[in-house]
Amino acid sequence: MTSDTPEAMWKVVGHEGCETEPIDKPDAIQAHGWLLAIDLARRRVSHVSSNLQAPICAKLRAPAVLGTTVEDVARALELPTGATRFEAIDGWRSHMFWLTTDPVVITAHTTADHYILEIERDIASIAEDPTAMISTLLQAPSWQVFSEQTVTALGAMFGYARTMAYTFHPDYHGEVTAEYINRPDLEPYLGLHYPASDIPPQARRLYVVQLVRVIEDVDGPTVHLLGSARGGGPAPALDLTFAQRRAVSPVHLEYMRNMGVAATAAVSVVQRGQLTGMFVMHHTEPRALSLGDRQALSTVSRIASFVAATMDEKSFGARRAQVTSLAEGLRRNLTAGDDAIHCIRAVGDDMMKAVQADGFAARLGREVVRLGEVPRQGAIDDLFRESGSTATGLVQVTDRLAVDMPQLATADTCAGAIVSRLPGTPEGYLTWFRRPFLDTVRWGGEVNALVRKDEHGRLHPRGSFSEFVENVTDRSRMWSEHDRIAADTLYQAVHSGLNEWAYRQLATQATVDPLTGLGNRRALSLAVDSEIRSPPAARRFALLFLDLDRFKQINDAYGHHRGDLVLQATADRLERVTFYLVGRSGSVFRLGGDEFVVLLRDNSSGEVSQVAEGILAAFRDPVIVEGVTIVVSVSIGAVTDSDAEGVADAGELLRRGDLAMYSAKRAGGSRITFYQEDFSQRAVRRSMLEQQLYRALASDELVPAFQPLVSLRTGQIIGAEALARWRQPAGDVLLPDEFVPLAEETGQIRQVDRRIAERAVAQCLELLRDRTRDFHLAVNVSAMTVDTEYVTFLADLIAHYHVPPDRLTIELTESAIVHEAGRLQLLLNAIRSLGITVAIDDFGIGYSSLAHLQNLPVDMVKLDRTFVQRPRRGHDVVARWAIQLVLDLGLRMIAEGVETQQQEEMLLSLGYDWVQGHRYGPPKFGPPPTGPYEVQ
Repeated sequence: MTSDTPEAMWKVVGHEGCETEPIDKPDAIQAHGWLLAIDLARRRVSHVSSNLQAPICAKLRAPAVLGTTVEDVARALELPTGATRFEAIDGWRSHMFWLTTDPVVITAHTTADHYILEIERDIASIAEDPTAMISTLLQAPSWQVFSEQTVTALGAMFGYARTMAYTFHPDYHGEVTAEYINRPDLEPYLGLHYPASDIPPQARRLYVVQLVRVIEDVDGPTVHLLGSARGGGPAPALDLTFAQRRAVSPVHLEYMRNMGVAATAAVSVVQRGQLTGMFVMHHTEPRALSLGDRQALSTVSRIASFVAATMDEKSFGARRAQVTSLAEGLRRNLTAGDDAIHCIRAVGDDMMKAVQADGFAARLGREVVRLGEVPRQGAIDDLFRESGSTATGLVQVTDRLAVDMPQLATADTCAGAIVSRLPGTPEGYLTWFRRPFLDTVRWGGEVNALVRKDEHGRLHPRGSFSEFVENVTDRSRMWSEHDRIAADTLYQAVHSGLNEWAYRQLATQATVDPLTGLGNRRALSLAVDSEIRSPPAARRFALLFLDLDRFKQINDAYGHHRGDLVLQATADRLERVTFYLVGRSGSVFRLGGDEFVVLLRDNSSGEVSQVAEGILAAFRDPVIVEGVTIVVSVSIGAVTDSDAEGVADAGELLRRGDLAMYSAKRAGGSRITFYQEDFSQRAVRRSMLEQQLYRALASDELVPAFQPLVSLRTGQIIGAEALARWRQPAGDVLLPDEFVPLAEETGQIRQVDRRIAERAVAQCLELLRDRTRDFHLAVNVSAMTVDTEYVTFLADLIAHYHVPPDRLTIELTESAIVHEAGRLQLLLNAIRSLGITVAIDDFGIGYSSLAHLQNLPVDMVKLDRTFVQRPRRGHDVVARWAIQLVLDLGLRMIAEGVETQQQEEMLLSLGYDWVQGHRYGPPKFGPPPTGPYEVQ
């Protein structure tokens, strides 16, 4: 297709149309050379250039060279012995008169799967010894001077019509920065720019690994490669990346022809794996270079790359050191937890200068820093908010803001930007800006005339390279690689500093209780493990496990906010009293909830007791939070180093301390209990009982046992109290003290109470319905059971069995009623409204006062057995007082625990009527007795 082809037959595809072209696998070589490829795995010839096929077959006296062994080829070509081992060959000179009358030179290299032999005529070298030239070049004071001296030396040495130095900018467009012309009639290209599309990405990658590329004749023919696969058929394309005579892309050849070039030689300048420049020689007539010439140019490439890197480091070394120092200081301050935005603001001017920007903006959360010339803040925020997770990268660079980020572009303020999103935060970023830069760019041809594709699918470059001038007004100065490195270094410093600070916060949170600031369970485990691992002879430590007594009531009464304040006050008091008693040898931890642990080091068992008593004494004073006085007491369980014998880790020791603490709590609280071996056995038994209790409820093993209620005046049994018993399958009978607390902890007490009540009513049904007999049935109930559902249960029980409600009594302990008076008040009144009597059990040993008693919604008081049984002088005065108090309040009183006739006579003399106790028989299963009592 010629240049006068109608425009309608072309399709503009842009340089991306070239990116798919397999320029490293062209299936052809340039003329005036021969090529042979051997499959490494098969050790047989897989490819041969078409111009070598017939001569080598004749030499081998074989019908075909494809499939021939490497040994046969090496023997026929008289190659060095290393060829059969696939060793590299770098210029083996020989004569092959069966191929050409000229002497030849052979090179060989390996790819991933082939050994490639190249044969070419051994022509005379043009280049002289480059040592003197290189020595002079190394003394150049700058890259520009080096470039000018290099093009002059290459132009003089090789005699090409034009020699140029290209410098590639960060956006990969090139600029001619030095030029040497051997023919005065040629138009100079110095200062011209060439678009990135002239060298597609895959070509740049190829130029990085193949440092020298020579085209002897742009219009010369190419020689195709013949090949076959293992099973026959065409062979896959051969990788010719490092082949000196690799054929050139037709698009590139046409590009050269359009420039009026007949032969070229190009030398790469590579820094950090990137193509940063080239030295290119153009000639108007075909020109060949020898292997020696190419080797000399390869040396120039390496020297140029070294000089570029050295001068780059020299030029920007001081700047890089300043940026590194600035970044490290910023990272340290952020890691230390200083106010992040304040840290950035303090060095903002330096961060702007380090990137050579005209403006800088940063945001962390709601805080913003703005310096110099920056776009409107709302526009920056909108950019990051809108891009969200769809952003193409964390760091983006542009010198054409109006094209890439138009919402940030301003006519007179910003035209270029480096924007970086800080990961892990929706509104965190660092941005640098540059103002517009008025410039005139001289392009080598119309840059908008992109690569085109013809009707046959062939690619064609632009046809004109006449100078095209562009006035640039909407761009900034281009960001250099060092600008990008500086911005990235500072970005990484902020990112790393924030991450390190967050990591330290997480590490701190992992061992610190956030509410109290004390060490948490993990911190305690680490500390205890350290003590356990110490040698037994040096091991002296103890643990005090503390739990606040009745903390749930504090939360219920005052709310969780004040409950948290109580925990904070408790932590503060524990730290102060521990430090006062043992100094720094004691540490306080919070396990969670209302549980605390004090770790004591280097203390004897006697000192441990003293510390525990001191803690108990410290909590005799109430805690005052927000003007409210709250009484707080603690139960303490203690374990010492002797309890650590045979303990492998902290977990077991913490379990033992927990058992000791709960033993203290079950004993009434506000006391200390040291761990004992049988605590574990009790815990195991308790666990077994908990599992068996579920079975007992399902198997109906919980039954009532009845204790008579006797009238002292008539001697008649006038009622009974139904007491819960657990009759196990093996025949053992468990008393309430053994399973009721467990049922309360597990929440099963509601089922237990209802089961006993219903079974007792069913067994006493005839007595309860018999109006000719005075008979009352009392059942015990836990305060946890009494709720609106329990009131409904009682109403249903009365309705189902048709029981006179005035013959039923519900008994709750005095302490339970007093502690939960606020919650129970309405519920007990609802029970009384059903006609059921409510009684206080164990009256006189709890917390009641006269004020409490007159306000409690009860009908009956059961005097605790201690008033009857204790042989203390004046006990009759106390009993008489209790009777008079109850009678004055209009309540009935029952005396419990009567065991002797003397006690019975004493109570009768005091005016008691109803009594119960073992004197009238222990609780029995089955229907309750009904006649006169018989003393056992």
